[in-house]
Amino acid sequence: AKVRESLYFDNSYWIIDTISKRLMVYEDQPYDFGGLRTVIEDAALGKVTKPKRTLRDMPIVTLALIVVNIIYFIVIYANGVFNNVTMVELGAAFTPYITQYGEYYRIFTSMFMHFGIEHLISNMLALMVLGEALERYVGKIRFLIIYLLSGIIGGIVSVASYALRDRMVVSAGASGAVFGVLGAILVVTIFGHIRS
Repeated sequence: AKVRESLYFDNSYWIIDTISKRLMVYEDQPYDFGGLRTVIEDAALGKVTKPKRTLRDMPIVTLALIVVNIIYFIVIYANGVFNNVTMVELGAAFTPYITQYGEYYRIFTSMFMHFGIEHLISNMLALMVLGEALERYVGKIRFLIIYLLSGIIGGIVSVASYALRDRMVVSAGASGAVFGVLGAILVVTIFGHIRS
């Protein structure tokens, strides 16, 4: 005997034959229930239909930020000598240059620079995972704003903490921006989906 399960909608029903994996619709039954026939047939036959990803669905901003970080890393290493002097010459945050000479652009440029391949890879892996999730939730523009503001605020806090302790430190990295993305994901998770 074949095992059958019924779907009841008012007095009308279809029968799903789970052994032969067929949907049986008798001629006195409705042909479709709100477009569910194809979905049920595909499920009964074990067809998994993956939604097509459009350009709009792709984490374009996340990917662009990763590419910018990688290109800047290649530029730094293309100079030959990699040290603190090279990093400062190419835009790393250096407290005296920012506080005394007003080179505030360093707070921005330093968040695209990394001290070594391990530093770059760890930040970019975190950005890929967290960035794709947040970009999908809040939209591309909001994600970019969150990322950049987080990086800038992280840079300001870093420079201020070194200045208060009178330390001259060369700093760089996307960690502040990535932590900001993580914080935004926590906010979205706790308080619900933010519509783009």
